[in-house]
Amino acid sequence: NQRAAVRWSRGETAEAAKAWSASTDTPAAINLGMAELFARKPGHGSRALQDAAAKLPDDSGWSHLAALYLSLAKAQS
Repeated sequence: NQRAAVRWSRGETAEAAKAWSASTDTPAAINLGMAELFARKPGHGSRALQDAAAKLPDDSGWSHLAALYLSLAKAQS
């Protein structure tokens, strides 16, 4: 997740998305969803964010972040 985030910040968006796609880590799924959302692929982002949010407890900050970006993805589609 961290290496992919560094790639993302360097503008290596395809490489970052590929790394996040291969990860089963929930924060990585959120980052993948955000990457797809910002790449104007809201349908793909919605799926990744929905999956991530489903795995997290409601009182988790990550859960709230996933829900926020899922709302944005749905608004774009």
